[in-house]
Amino acid sequence: MSGPDSLSLHAAATEAAERTLLVTDTEAWTLARVAQAVRARRGWLAGQTLAPGEPVAIEAAPTLDGTLWLLALVEDGRPFVPIHPRLTAAETAAMLSDAGVRLVIPTTLDPERSDSDAPAPRPIDPEAPLAIVYTSGTSGRSKGAVLSRRAFVASADASRANLGRRDDDSWLLALPPAHVGGLTIVVRALVDRTAVVLWGPERFDAIRLAATCARHRVTLVSLVPTMLHRLLVAGAVLPPSVRAVLLGGAAASPRLLGAAADRGIPVLTTYGLTEACSQVTTQAYGTVQRGEAGAGRPLAGIEVRIRDGRILVRGPTMFSGYHPLDTPPCPFDADGFFDTGDEGELDPRGNLHVHGRRSDLIVVGGENVYPAEVEQAALEVPGVADACVFGVPDAEWGERVALAVVGAEGVPPDLDAVAATLAERLARHKLPSLGTCATALPYRGIGKLDRRAAAATLASSLRPMARRRV
Repeated sequence: MSGPDSLSLHAAATEAAERTLLVTDTEAWTLARVAQAVRARRGWLAGQTLAPGEPVAIEAAPTLDGTLWLLALVEDGRPFVPIHPRLTAAETAAMLSDAGVRLVIPTTLDPERSDSDAPAPRPIDPEAPLAIVYTSGTSGRSKGAVLSRRAFVASADASRANLGRRDDDSWLLALPPAHVGGLTIVVRALVDRTAVVLWGPERFDAIRLAATCARHRVTLVSLVPTMLHRLLVAGAVLPPSVRAVLLGGAAASPRLLGAAADRGIPVLTTYGLTEACSQVTTQAYGTVQRGEAGAGRPLAGIEVRIRDGRILVRGPTMFSGYHPLDTPPCPFDADGFFDTGDEGELDPRGNLHVHGRRSDLIVVGGENVYPAEVEQAALEVPGVADACVFGVPDAEWGERVALAVVGAEGVPPDLDAVAATLAERLARHKLPSLGTCATALPYRGIGKLDRRAAAATLASSLRPMARRRV
């Protein structure tokens, strides 16, 4: 188990000043150099009018500036809300309002205050929040999962118990740290005193990813299935230095896993969620599978229980609750288990097989899309009387977002006009790429929209929709 100083950059730099922590395309940053840059940023923070424990927000991208600010906030003990760069202004504003954030840190800010202005390092309560990470709820309203410093350290410990640790380890940060999967890579490197290779602001490119791994002798990579699919299609070859590729964020087909195994890519399937600080289950290190082992077994210290077909999780990596923490209902049952809402089962060997992601959840290239959120936005478009959103299987993206709308007074709405309005209100990955007009939508029970029935009856009438302003 990692000690109380595991999240202290000051302690890390004192232990091994010349060990590399951050790597860009052009240079490597030692712990000592990172610590100096972090002190300057903490000095700037000290000059802001912030109440104790008041959260700030930061646009979290896998860049040098963004990562230095993340580390500064961790060192300062200042809770933060990571903002995804692709969110719209309206989505960001709603998130900041819910969290009570007054200060948004521009990651490109070069602190003018010197490192001498930074407060002296101090012990920080392990139960103090490290970050408030927002995850969409089934109601369409985002909820802030409060993740403690304890949870991040426990997550790093659990991952290390499976993967091991080597002095030459370096983890490629190709996932945005606005997601817990990317954020835990940064924190894990600090806890383990290993390196992070920063991808930068560029879009994903399979050939460049392989070249980056080779140039910097990357040993560990985290990908979503869409990334792995593109890697295989491009014929990109990962270097022998890569000892594990963690694959999560969405379901991976046996065909995809089989193709990766044939190519010799050391894929380890995972299942995780924001509320569990990333990984819950992971395929055992060093094993090869073609889908038969599902998402692997629970990591050390984490318990998985199946109740009425639903996946429940308990362990030290779990979140403290949703923001604000004193708002009922409590997210844990009497035994301390959290109901993920996902459907699955455990096989006789203890491997978790996930059958469904939070009922109606659509996963597009590893990004979560909740139909209710898109439907609410569509219903605000003039001329739309009713709306239904559902996922359509896609070989590259896993799923595509489809939208069916009913026009007011029986007049079909203009799908291009609907697409243009949605593009102003939703992040790109949430935008429907397929659409259709319907005379009515299927409902069941006491007026609950039947998205599965809509998908079955309306799929044949879908046509491409613009995913940008028109």
